[in-house]
Amino acid sequence: MSNARFDVIVVGGGAAGMMAAGQAALRGRRTALIERNPILGKKLGITGKGRCNITNDAELPQLMAALPTNGSFLYSAFSAFAPSDVMAFFETLGVPLKVER
Repeated sequence: MSNARFDVIVVGGGAAGMMAAGQAALRGRRTALIERNPILGKKLGITGKGRCNITNDAELPQLMAALPTNGSFLYSAFSAFAPSDVMAFFETLGVPLKVER
């Protein structure tokens, strides 16, 4: 990097890091995403038996009921950005989605 100045620096190019960096950039922030591996989001490609799971197609009550332990700490996050919001986000980027059982 040069002497560039950033408003936001995100360390880690996994799913959360890429989402954070992308959202910061969409909001007009000068954003840097730093990842030590040569491929961003590498682990995403191996989810869902290699088909890249991004979310569950469920309503909030069903999603919360499916959590193996007390996931109440996730309630506010799922309320603010529901699975339908995740799917809409990727569809606006032109990513084709497929809902499976």
